[in-house]
Amino acid sequence: MKQVRFLGWASILILLFISSCREDMIDVDTKTNNPYPEIQVEAAVRGLVTDEDNMPVASALVKVGTEETPTDENRFFRFEKEEFNQNGTLLRVEKQGYYLGVKLFNPTVGKESFVAVQLLRKELVGTFTSTTGGLVSTDDGASVSFAANSIQYENGTAFTGEVQVYAKWIDPTADLLLEQMPGDLRAVDKEGNAVQLATFGMVAVELETASGSALQLVDGSPATLTMPVPAEILGQAPASIPLWSMDETTGNWVEESTATLQGDKYVGEVPHFSFWNCDAPFPLIQLEGQIIDAEGNPIHWA
Repeated sequence: MKQVRFLGWASILILLFISSCREDMIDVDTKTNNPYPEIQVEAAVRGLVTDEDNMPVASALVKVGTEETPTDENRFFRFEKEEFNQNGTLLRVEKQGYYLGVKLFNPTVGKESFVAVQLLRKELVGTFTSTTGGLVSTDDGASVSFAANSIQYENGTAFTGEVQVYAKWIDPTADLLLEQMPGDLRAVDKEGNAVQLATFGMVAVELETASGSALQLVDGSPATLTMPVPAEILGQAPASIPLWSMDETTGNWVEESTATLQGDKYVGEVPHFSFWNCDAPFPLIQLEGQIIDAEGNPIHWA
């Protein structure tokens, strides 16, 4: 039987503050509102970007911090000798016609990390008139229901007219889930705690005018989101589950809403659109320690 995907930083978060490290290598962020402390290290990262057919995506723009580089004709990119956050550095990939790629990687000082990103095609799945609302569905069973007069421009100005809906369901049992999904299933719950997620499905939704201007939901006018639960994991699906949105500036999933299991689908209301995720959270453990050899001597971090 398929198991619910439990990926990312690890099922238990372990932060090792090794006393033998040079002080100029480590800068710990002690801000209380950040559940993931920052440890800055000098490292490198390389990777590749493909599409859903596993074909190279050339000229995709890859961004890490203030640095950016395009993928080459063979889909590869590389950043070297940069300052990265060891507890999670955000990598973003942009390409017209695709949803934003958002990944987190954990660099090691003096080493080179590898990141694989599979971009999802941005495809129009339906339209509706803003004054009447409507229901738009994907071929694989996900759907979004919109109330009348619930759409506005991103700047808050009211919008009237045809709304184009782009949506993509991400199968939680897919073999390439790790490459396809945004983030790495690390999250922040409503109490501000760092948690790890077990996913039961994700969906990307973007709204646009016919001319391509971005749209959003009006405050106080949520949409109803429905996501299928694959038969392989339906028996493990809880009756009620938190809904998490992707914070595209941090790469963390953020708890915002709740969905209920109705038959073989999760149904819940969402206040805005980006990526949404039906996930069960699990606690993380922060551990401080020192690594020593058999004689009790500190082992230096290579």
